[in-house]
Amino acid sequence: MIEHNGTTVSFGELRERSAAIAGGLAALGVRPGDHVALMLPQSAAAAAWTLACLRAGAVVVPIAPVYAGEGLRHRLADSGAVVAAAGPVGRERLAAIDLPPGLRVMDSGADLGPQLEQPIARDPNHPAFIFYTSGSTGPAKGAVLADRVVEAVLPGFRLVFDGAPQPGDVFWTPSDWSWLGALGEVVLPALYHGHAVVACAERFSIVQTYAILRDHRVTCAFLPPVVLRRIRAEPPDEHFSLRAVMTGGEPVSVELRAAIQSMLSGSLNDDYGLTEGTHLAVGSAANYPTPPGAIGRAVHGRRIAILDRDGLECPPGDAGEIAVDATDPIVMLGYWGRPDETAAALRGGWLHTGDRGRMDADGTLWFEGRDEMTLKVSGMQIGIEEVETVISSHPDVVECGVAAGGAEAPVAAWVVLRDSIEPSERLADELRDLVRSQVAAHAYPRVVRFLAELPLTSTGKLERAALATCVNRVKQPNA
Repeated sequence: MIEHNGTTVSFGELRERSAAIAGGLAALGVRPGDHVALMLPQSAAAAAWTLACLRAGAVVVPIAPVYAGEGLRHRLADSGAVVAAAGPVGRERLAAIDLPPGLRVMDSGADLGPQLEQPIARDPNHPAFIFYTSGSTGPAKGAVLADRVVEAVLPGFRLVFDGAPQPGDVFWTPSDWSWLGALGEVVLPALYHGHAVVACAERFSIVQTYAILRDHRVTCAFLPPVVLRRIRAEPPDEHFSLRAVMTGGEPVSVELRAAIQSMLSGSLNDDYGLTEGTHLAVGSAANYPTPPGAIGRAVHGRRIAILDRDGLECPPGDAGEIAVDATDPIVMLGYWGRPDETAAALRGGWLHTGDRGRMDADGTLWFEGRDEMTLKVSGMQIGIEEVETVISSHPDVVECGVAAGGAEAPVAAWVVLRDSIEPSERLADELRDLVRSQVAAHAYPRVVRFLAELPLTSTGKLERAALATCVNRVKQPNA
């Protein structure tokens, strides 16, 4: 484990730390099956605490340190955590809320022990993690993943990073480790294979991103689309050691992909999945071609289907709902404490993703958006993501979010511009015309608002429900 501040922690040291923490948890009365919340930034400590919980037989509940108030309390209370381990920032936020009864707060830097030398035996089908969804469309739900998921991600990990691990591979992601895409798809697989992982607890910046890639000679990185858009807006003036970049969490336009591949060395491979079931289909430039606009192929051994509205499998090439065999070890056991929502997601032998797509006979998957990602304008449906992609293609735009504008407008766009560009009504009109010409005449945003930044979840996804509350961050266009 390499920390960006210069600290290096060996695998032996990581083992000793995790064994001491596990012993401390056992001494506190934490028993196998108990839930332990971890509010820790990227760090060797976060890795040690995660491994310690698994060693002690506990269930890990990762919570991003950015959470506070009701969002934090909901996750703690809903998960039933008996212990919350946190650093200085996390402890401040915990002290500011009414803690759920029986929850014990621990300093993640405290000395613990004695060491728990022998890990508690674990059943691969028993809970190991509760990852909370972003909550952008309602109260966050905890997806319960079993021990088996640690090995279930390995085939996709090897594919999406073009044959990882290879000698000298170094892994990094700027995404918070409370996200399955970071912890489960980068950190744990890299450690499993005995390779270095870079940790950086500081707030994201593009300057820092380039410093990490350069200074630590990162070869394999997970860069979500929000980071790719920042790279496009502020291109690097140097070459890095990257040989494979994984991206995912939201669609990447053909235009953005081409721009990034001209700026960064190595391949850019998509990863499609969700918290409830990840690494379903991936790109892998070293192993097979992926047509423009497609995600990639279904991971070896993973049974993915496209279902029609009656739950029947569609023939190759037809669009429908993306689903994966519910017995796959990558799939969640269910939502913690939510049997009705579990039954709605896991039915008919499938995990229903709620995403639309189509798949060829060779297993190549095209993503077409979430079922609810449409707006009705003049009696016709428009795809939100399609409008966002077109607006983001404008050379002055870094990123944008589209949603219903309420009584003000059926379609509204919130836009982040390059630093050197000033908002103007002329530019707003250009963006409207761009959508009219490239999507449809009725799809243009009646209202365009310019922001300094978009509201994002802890996983770097657009928090679409929060767009309407961004009034205080609006940058007024010049007349």
